[in-house]
Amino acid sequence: MTSREESEALMNLQELLARDLSKVSLDELYQGIKESELVFDQAQVWTGRLVAEVRRRPNVSWSKVEEATGVPKATLDRRASKAP
Repeated sequence: MTSREESEALMNLQELLARDLSKVSLDELYQGIKESELVFDQAQVWTGRLVAEVRRRPNVSWSKVEEATGVPKATLDRRASKAP
């Protein structure tokens, strides 16, 4: 997913979710679900890259990262393992 596609997907989701969903067509809801899943998958990669960089820094432990972010250590580890 390119940066432009990511931005468009996020913008589309924001616009969709700001609407009265009871008036949205099924096709729009299906597309929203697809875009949400793509963004979710990409967000995990982004988090992984950030976590991997934090862990490269001296004197940073998983506990410190967990405390600072509120994200459980197991999740941080999974995200870091997805980093390119």
